Amino acid sequence: MHFPFLSLLPCPPRARGPNKRCQVRSCPRCYAVLQDVWATYCACRNEQCITSVQSFLGRYHQVFATAGEAEGPPRPPSSAQPGLASGCYICGAQLGPNKEFQVSVNPPPGRFGEKDPFFPFLVVYPPAPRARPADATGTVATCVLCYHDLLGQWLHHERGGAQHPSSAWSRQYKVDTFACFFCRQEKKRRLGLKAVQVARLPVFLGSFRGPGSLLVDDGKRLTIGACPECAVLVLAGKSAVARDLFALPATAPLSLQKVCRRAAECYLY
Repeated sequence: MHFPFLSLLPCPPRARGPNKRCQVRSCPRCYAVLQDVWATYCACRNEQCITSVQSFLGRYHQVFATAGEAEGPPRPPSSAQPGLASGCYICGAQLGPNKEFQVSVNPPPGRFGEKDPFFPFLVVYPPAPRARPADATGTVATCVLCYHDLLGQWLHHERGGAQHPSSAWSRQYKVDTFACFFCRQEKKRRLGLKAVQVARLPVFLGSFRGPGSLLVDDGKRLTIGACPECAVLVLAGKSAVARDLFALPATAPLSLQKVCRRAAECYLY
């Protein structure tokens, strides 16, 4: 087996680069996906199978999403009523069951000395559409991206990394905009931030992250902040890549067309 697209991927931390024979090491599950991609290539002889990064990514997502490995860790408990959907207080993204992350507006009573994160600016920050106001305990619900972004900014202040250190009560946080991970353009966050989930692959882990980009790594998958336009392209990319990947000329033998059609169906579903 040989896969020219591997030369396009960044070498992840602690991994060895290609040896003198241009061979690389692989974990068992990635090797299994490569074997599957190679079998498809042998069936249809479409060079895109082994030269395109997208062919591997699409197959990887399909295999491990089907195997249930796309499930993330348990979420923090939500105070929402069962069956009542709400929006992220910051960006307005819809929050499904068990997908709310609670953020404190004020320090929990009697626990200020423990340096628990709290965000007083939310008292005057208008909630996004569909978002609930702060509850009786002084907490608001946020999505995973906004939650980790706020927590990261809090830790940055706590470690003295801010250009102008200030009291925890007067700190300013950048929550109005974000940088799309894919197009790297600054976008309005409210109703414009879309969460895209992808596998933990070097092409994403090793990509340049500009200021303001949002990415959460839970150890099994990545949740990436994208603008609506890029999110649509990324989610639609798997289907488009699969259809192009296994396309054959109309003059190709009927038996070969059937093989590639079945391969495309497996790739997509």
